[in-house]
Amino acid sequence: MQFEKIIQELISDQLIREEMIENEYVYLFKNLRIVSDFRLSATMIDKENKFMKKDISEGAHQIRSIIFPTLDR
Repeated sequence: MQFEKIIQELISDQLIREEMIENEYVYLFKNLRIVSDFRLSATMIDKENKFMKKDISEGAHQIRSIIFPTLDR
């Protein structure tokens, strides 16, 4: 729900461009959810249960890279 709220706020503030393909933002939300749900698990597996502070900033960067192409420049 947090991602959906953030996306709705970005749309309301006209910070996100108009959709270029049908349901683009529905899929944006779904992609963000998939990444956030599985990123921690994948990191824990890859790093043998050693989650580090830099993994949080990498996760935030990954989320930004998903949202960035939709921003209205």
